[in-house]
Amino acid sequence: TVEEVLTIADTRKAIVDALDYLLSQRDFVLKTGGLGPTKDDVTKHVLTDYFNTTLTMRDEVRERIEKYFNERGIPVLEVNRLQAMLPEDSTVIHNMVGTASGMWFDKGDQVVVSMPGVPYEMKHLMKTGVLPKLQEQYQTPTLYHRTLMTIGRGESKIAEHISELALKMEKDGVKIAYLPSAGAVRIRLSAVGEGDEVKNMVDTYLDEMGKLLEDIQYSVDDIPMELALANELKLRQATVAAAESCTGGSISALLAKHSGSSEYFNGGVTAYANHVKIDALGVKSESIEEHGAVSKEVVEQMAANVRSVTGSTYGVATSGIAGPTGATETKPVGTIWIAASGPNGTQSKLLQLGKSRTRNILVTTQMAMNLLRKSILAGDV
Repeated sequence: TVEEVLTIADTRKAIVDALDYLLSQRDFVLKTGGLGPTKDDVTKHVLTDYFNTTLTMRDEVRERIEKYFNERGIPVLEVNRLQAMLPEDSTVIHNMVGTASGMWFDKGDQVVVSMPGVPYEMKHLMKTGVLPKLQEQYQTPTLYHRTLMTIGRGESKIAEHISELALKMEKDGVKIAYLPSAGAVRIRLSAVGEGDEVKNMVDTYLDEMGKLLEDIQYSVDDIPMELALANELKLRQATVAAAESCTGGSISALLAKHSGSSEYFNGGVTAYANHVKIDALGVKSESIEEHGAVSKEVVEQMAANVRSVTGSTYGVATSGIAGPTGATETKPVGTIWIAASGPNGTQSKLLQLGKSRTRNILVTTQMAMNLLRKSILAGDV
């Protein structure tokens, strides 16, 4: 259980003061940041002095660093090799995705672990080194999490809808956390207990919650929207293409993000200008003249036509006024049309969002993919 989080300056005094304070009350301290090769990164030297040890060259680490640079065709500088100089009285936590090693210090019954601050490197060290060693050294109860992914309803309304179930969970010691993002809410259930017993309890409550929120649930356990959609496409051996205006390629980027996406993603057309909508996607010019580019008529043609242009089973499309400029008297900022098209027809939906361009793009991207996912499940496209 995390008891406290501190953010401190990258200075010798701040590091020492924080360690003194935390070790006066905690058993296990995790530290990230300050392990780079440049002179402003002082953590390694501060920890060496703090634990009254000396730096020594770790040949295995040095060889790994040299290999890391050689494989990338980058000259190895002396400052890079010096990253293999590590405190003698520490256990090295090997970093296989970067050059800054983690360091594990035992101080009596207490532990201090120092890791690089680069997020993906830190996560790698936590998964491969810190957590396994932590489980060996400490006997802790099972902390079990499950997550329900929802879209299209705010956390307050969700909380009200599941209030009775939430009371039951609270009595059984299951905690619920609402983690909102653009247009979506992750609902995390957590409990501490004994092995299978706590897992079965949380799993049962997750199933009950999923039934209550069936209309807005799209996946479980942090599976993102694009993979939830991909799973439906792969199940049907189907493909998709995207025709995007206001989202500027965001849907395509997410669909292509994951390895193996060529199995279900054929490609996309970013048709921002009207002449691209007409020339590349075959949208009728009279539709744009009569209804405007941000309209049901245009976005449905975009979704349907991108299917034929790319030879895909399904098409998804967006067209809107993301802002902060471009609004008209009848179409304010946040007016956005999304559409999904398939062998069984075309579905569209009007979104009335806010004034933040960044948020509008994020929400539209998620909502468009969800429209296609739900339409496929319902057999409407």
